[in-house]
Amino acid sequence: MSNSRVLLLGDANVGKTSLIGRISSGEFNPIVTPTTAAGFITLQPDPKDPSFEFQLWDTAGMERYRSVNKIYFRDAVGAILVFDYTAKQSFEDIEMWKSDFISGDALPSAVMILVGNKYDKKDDFEVNEGEVRSWAEENGILYFPVSALTGDGIEDLLDALTKSIPRKTVKADTALSIVETEKNKKCC
Repeated sequence: MSNSRVLLLGDANVGKTSLIGRISSGEFNPIVTPTTAAGFITLQPDPKDPSFEFQLWDTAGMERYRSVNKIYFRDAVGAILVFDYTAKQSFEDIEMWKSDFISGDALPSAVMILVGNKYDKKDDFEVNEGEVRSWAEENGILYFPVSALTGDGIEDLLDALTKSIPRKTVKADTALSIVETEKNKKCC
């Protein structure tokens, strides 16, 4: 069992829980309650490699839980930074979520992906997609517009995430090497 964590980070009401629901069941649940404690699903995305799996963590987006979220950052292999296209502040706060993740002891090889949710509500957009693409490019982060409601973009996101996550490797500093030495049988 792997404990490779990928965290969904972003403001409250951007749709992190709905994204998890869409990914785990393939369906949209219109009735969700605000996340107050982290939960996760385990994904095994490659049937050809059953040893590769990771946990996708749903974290609380409310300000009062922000410090609690940081305990999940340690040794995380990735973060999906989620904003809501219909809420400009959620995009403006992405820099804060990115900084929190970077300073939170995630693995140095951890991947970050930017996700714009509620892409199906184009008439209600408060965020300019060109601005989003520029920010992602400037920060060297992959970007995916998605809709938890319709499922659009979810498969592309998961494919990119699966390809980007580092596979488990033994750290050189924790590997144990046993070398037998021959005893010198000659005396004096």
